[in-house]
Parts: sequence; structure tokens; C-alpha cells
Amino acid sequence: ARARARERERERARRTSVCERESGARERARGQTDGYINQRRRKMGGDEEASQLADAAKLPWEERFKHSFWKARVAAYECVCKEAAAAGEDGVDASTCLKAFGDCAKHAAGDTNANALDSGLDALNAFLAVADEDYAAGHAAGIMSNVVSKGMNGRSKTLERATE
Repeated sequence: ARARARERERERARRTSVCERESGARERARGQTDGYINQRRRKMGGDEEASQLADAAKLPWEERFKHSFWKARVAAYECVCKEAAAAGEDGVDASTCLKAFGDCAKHAAGDTNANALDSGLDALNAFLAVADEDYAAGHAAGIMSNVVSKGMNGRSKTLERATE
């Protein structure tokens, strides 16, 4: 009887280890996945992120500013800052990026992600430096409502950017 019990216990342990190798459910439940699996997951996540950013870069500007992936929005906001610095006296008409941002500026001021909001506020400041007064007057209500609701209740750096 003891020999049968030991044999059953060995068989159970052998089956368990096969199941664990196939699914890894028990290790994940305990938070003990092996390093190779974690490295592979991180690599796949990085590749997926890079592919999402590459796909977003192919989209029109309006869609980039409203993209669901926050890093894609940050990349678009950084382009606005660069374009605004390069535009100088030519104003908004010098770049399609700046023209498109003009219509989406209120979304940048009310971004749901804190990092994207910081970049959006920087882009908004850079854009308003080259935009004309007519644009600012026409869109002030939408932009300021988002600046007050999101920017004034955010992190300290966000608050600094919102008050600029």
C-alpha cells in the first residue's frame, strides 16, 4: 500500500510539472516566472510598442493627436514643439502639423494620461507662441476649460505648465 501511495505521489508530481511547463499558471500565480519568459515578454512588449508607434507615425496628424496609445500622442506633441520652433514668423500656415494641431489643441490640454498632458501643454504653449490672436480668441473657451479641469488638478509640473 505504501509503495502504491509513493507511486501515485510521484505520478502526481510528474503530471504537475508537465502542466506547469505547458501553462506556467502556478508560477504566475505565485509570481515566480523564470527569467527567460520575463525577458521574452518584455522583448515582445517593446516590439509591440515600437510597431504601434511606427503605425501611428503613418496616420494623419488629426488621428495622431487623438490616438489611443499615449506615447503616440506624446510623439505627435513633440513634433508640434519642433514645428513651432521652426515656423518662426511664418506662423501656423507653415506646417500641416501645426494646422492640424490647431483643431485638436483642446484635446491636448485635456489629455487623460499625465505624461501626455505635460507634453500636450508644452505643445500648446509652443503653438500659441506662433498662432495669431484670432485663433486664440476663437478657441480659448475650449482650451481653458480643459487647462483648468486637468492642468490645475494635476502634478506640480503639470500645474507649472498649465499656468504658463
